[in-house]
Amino acid sequence: MLDARVTNTVIDTWMSLAWKELDVKRQKAVQAGDGTAAAAYEEQADYIHWLANELRKASGQQIEV
Repeated sequence: MLDARVTNTVIDTWMSLAWKELDVKRQKAVQAGDGTAAAAYEEQADYIHWLANELRKASGQQIEV
């Protein structure tokens, strides 16, 4: 089982930052009227969220919705 502290460090330090960057890009794409790019950024952000939840599961933590 993964250590919960290590999991949280990975999520908070790396994955959260990447998710936030993708969200900014998604918002800019929406403002520019580029639905295709916005959807692609959202899909990538959803994947990061899924990965974070997989790490949480592997460390015995509850997943986030």
